[in-house]
Amino acid sequence: DRDDLAKVEKSVSLDEAQAAIERITSRRSISVKSRTAMLLAVTLVVPAFFALSLLTVSIVLSNQRAAMPEIAKLAEALRLREIVERGSPNNVQKLDSINNYIRANFRDLYDDPSRMESLYGQTQLVNAKMNGELVDIFAKPNPSPEVADQAKSEFLLIRDQESKTLALSKQFNALEPSLALLWAIMAWLEFIWFPSLFTAIFFRGGLLLRAFGLTLVDRRAQRASRLRVFARMFCTGIFPLLAIVAGIWANVVLQTTLFPFQSGFQLATFGAVNLACMAAFLFRSRRRFYSDRLAGTYLVGM
Repeated sequence: DRDDLAKVEKSVSLDEAQAAIERITSRRSISVKSRTAMLLAVTLVVPAFFALSLLTVSIVLSNQRAAMPEIAKLAEALRLREIVERGSPNNVQKLDSINNYIRANFRDLYDDPSRMESLYGQTQLVNAKMNGELVDIFAKPNPSPEVADQAKSEFLLIRDQESKTLALSKQFNALEPSLALLWAIMAWLEFIWFPSLFTAIFFRGGLLLRAFGLTLVDRRAQRASRLRVFARMFCTGIFPLLAIVAGIWANVVLQTTLFPFQSGFQLATFGAVNLACMAAFLFRSRRRFYSDRLAGTYLVGM
């Protein structure tokens, strides 16, 4: 580095200069590529853990959803009840019809702890359980068959009238299989990227860089400034941040997901292929990432 070259230049004799050069050339070279590869592996542990955990949970959720369609129907009836209740205080007759419909069609579900306490039941009916809505509805006895038939007809009519509002009120399910990758990216941004922005300003790097004996320099081999290191760390999260924005936009605006997988296997295959491509890209770029090129920095050994 520059300090070693300065010692050579300040040598007062040829022997002293030659000794300084020998000390430099005899040093063991620093394997920056291997250290960078280990750094990448550590930074990917957190999102990989989140992705695998959420993928496992979402697969269980998908299987339960397919096996228990009555839970989704009950959740829809409860959402419709909430819409009618908020609409007008004069909707007592409509509320009675919806309550009778729920009692007549979902009493067996309410009395079945295995379905009500399942993961799918907990995620779909959590609000109704917390505010005691289900307890109040099923505290009364089931209606007679004639009343039940009339309540069903009135329920279908109310559902048709409130179809647009009902579609907009569909509960956001954070455990959808297609969102497992989205949560993994968010975990990387929260636990790796955001802290790196702060450490870039205060320490010109981060804890992981120091732990692996790495530092950032500019093209003149000088230690990179705080602003340049911050720019480098910010550029690192550009693509993950765009993925998050695109995912949120698809869910909120388009009411869909970017990749509507039909099964957990499709998601696992998609994730494995993308992870392999990303790992290959990062491994080949471990000497200098795209963020280093944008910020004008180089990753070197300390």
